[in-house]
Amino acid sequence: MELLGWGTACISLTGAFLNARQKWYSFLVWMVANILWIIYDLYNGCYAQAALFVAYLSMNVYGLYCWKVQKPKNEIKEKIKEKLDSCIDRSLT
Repeated sequence: MELLGWGTACISLTGAFLNARQKWYSFLVWMVANILWIIYDLYNGCYAQAALFVAYLSMNVYGLYCWKVQKPKNEIKEKIKEKLDSCIDRSLT
């Protein structure tokens, strides 16, 4: 079980590094790490910490959703707005 703890710590650090590099798949690495932490904590009777990692896992799912679903929608809206503004500017001059 000790090996699981150290391995999960390494996976967690990898997720943090990828997040710092602004890689969307950092959320996937974090999800794996958080699931492993939940298993580790439940096995060791650390129920409050397991609950904390369930909350972290939920935030990872939400973060991935925002990055992969909401962000592209917002980028499309922004491009449309820029084109409309450009057209309006040209028609006023």
